[in-house]
Amino acid sequence: MSITKQNPRTIHLGGRIVEVNDVAASVAITPGMLLLRLSSSGTPKYKPHDSASIEAVPVVALNPSMLNKGIDDQYAIGDLVEAAVGEKGATFYMLIPSGANIAAGAMLESNGDGKLKAGTTHPIFSALEDVNNSAGPGDARIRVEVK
Repeated sequence: MSITKQNPRTIHLGGRIVEVNDVAASVAITPGMLLLRLSSSGTPKYKPHDSASIEAVPVVALNPSMLNKGIDDQYAIGDLVEAAVGEKGATFYMLIPSGANIAAGAMLESNGDGKLKAGTTHPIFSALEDVNNSAGPGDARIRVEVK
């Protein structure tokens, strides 16, 4: 896979996915976050994956393309979230927190806030590029591949 010099304007970069678009957001969700499906009063909803270093399904919030919005436009509470369940080899443009320094090839797992961190306890993705966000001040995006 070749990496373009410009940042993509979409979350799903390639590979096979199953798209789900009938589940609402329980909180504000930024495209590129790792998601967790929960049941709220018997109704399925999405929220950012909230437990660090545990097993997770590679469910990623996509950009709200049906609303002509981009990767930085958040879903509000109650919005139907366009999400992708990535198969092995699928690639996404996801988020890492301030303070993270990720090397290409690093194994990535849940950071407990919808973002990813380097880790080998329960890796879900591998980094496709070096991203040094040590100085922050905010989140950074990184190209990743489902393990």
